[in-house]
Amino acid sequence: MNIAAILAGGSGKRFGENTPKQFLALNGKLVIEYSIEAFQEHADIDEIILVVPSDYVSKCTIFTAKYSKVKTVIQGGSERYLSTLAVLDYYKNNDQDILILHDAARPMISQLIISNILKAMQSHQAATVVVETTDTIIQSLDNQAISNVFDRSTLFNVQTPQAFRMSVLKNAFKIAMQHANFKATDDTAIVFNYLPQEKIAIVKGCPTNIKLTHQEDLRWLEKYMDSNL
Repeated sequence: MNIAAILAGGSGKRFGENTPKQFLALNGKLVIEYSIEAFQEHADIDEIILVVPSDYVSKCTIFTAKYSKVKTVIQGGSERYLSTLAVLDYYKNNDQDILILHDAARPMISQLIISNILKAMQSHQAATVVVETTDTIIQSLDNQAISNVFDRSTLFNVQTPQAFRMSVLKNAFKIAMQHANFKATDDTAIVFNYLPQEKIAIVKGCPTNIKLTHQEDLRWLEKYMDSNL
């Protein structure tokens, strides 16, 4: 079974709104609904779980009636990795199914991306969507001068969705949580850092599959959608 978990537990403080960005209106729908609809419409997705802030759990139960694949709504955590842990706890008796994690703040997820990440999971236990890095990336160890310049032909920006065999992601978190210096970036990084023997497939994403971070991102998406109607 292929299970999509739409992670919408963040407060979106950087966005500068009282309402979390995933619950803002975007061209007539809530931002989160674009992700729900994408997974709802995909033939190979069997089930959807929504992970939202505590004060949105009851409000979001409307989606279980509106979308047949949305099976439940659960409370997320104050940090991204806590929301993932909430999903893994909900599926604590499920080790074999595929879990696809997607940020609700990425409303431009396409059917092709979902298909391609599921295809990658036929030969891997973990996979992530990426796009090529177009800018030169430098490193500064003191935040004052360049320490290193990387070859951008080998670099990629990570997007979501990210997919995992349930047992693999559970095992990675189990090991990670035992480390005092555990630092969560994203779920792929946790598997990479704590299960280094596990090969993680990369799947081509799309530049429009952006994560809403600032107000101008929302305005850009509105204009993009208007121009592609």
